Amino acid sequence: MEEAIEAETRQLLDALKNIVETIDDAILKNAEQAAFFCSLSIPDIAGQIEYPSLRGKKNGVVGKRYKKWYDQNLYPYKNPNTSDVLKLNKIDGEIMYLIRCKLYHQGDYSHEDVIKRLSKRYGENVDLNFRYSSIDSKISILSDGDDRIKSVEIILNRKNMIRNLKCTAKGVLREHEYL
Repeated sequence: MEEAIEAETRQLLDALKNIVETIDDAILKNAEQAAFFCSLSIPDIAGQIEYPSLRGKKNGVVGKRYKKWYDQNLYPYKNPNTSDVLKLNKIDGEIMYLIRCKLYHQGDYSHEDVIKRLSKRYGENVDLNFRYSSIDSKISILSDGDDRIKSVEIILNRKNMIRNLKCTAKGVLREHEYL
């Protein structure tokens, strides 16, 4: 049994290494959107490596694994010692997972499920905007004054996100002596 787990881990490490190489190739070709798209798979693959008990696709395990890996490996370093109020305005594993799912499955960020999740977090009526920035990644919330409608803007620095995910993936590969 342990040998089968090792074989699966090796396959996942190969897949992670391949993703890192694909991202590097896309960056060299100025294909930033392709690099971003590929980088969104890193938390899933690395999560399977780091949390073997969360392998599989049953009962929402993919989302749990993705969010857990992102929140434990990227979120604390991008958002050190923030208060609970400020944590609402940070891009955590849940937001990244939603972005990944909607981009992979619908080719769009502004999907109904994203708005539903943000409504749970910020209030009932949410107007979602998504844009890329060269400065920072964050969530910006504007209210109509009565807090009835909140405009939630997800601002993502795609280059930084690609670099952070790729560097963290390389760390996983080094940890397993796969680089």
